[in-house]
Amino acid sequence: MKTAFQILSDIEHAAGAAGFTMADVCREAGIHQAQVSRWKAKVSEPRLSGLQRLEDALNELVQPSLRLNVE
Repeated sequence: MKTAFQILSDIEHAAGAAGFTMADVCREAGIHQAQVSRWKAKVSEPRLSGLQRLEDALNELVQPSLRLNVE
């Protein structure tokens, strides 16, 4: 089972691979980038709902570019 920090790292890696920054993902998710920085520094631990919002935001950012590649 992955930890919250591993999931956050996976989201960040996937964002970079898709050409997006974590700032882009945070903006789409409505989460302050400073909060994500605190999670990455292990000052606080993200809740599952926060990770889900980031994952959903990443999916929203990636889906339009996938549609463009298919057409």
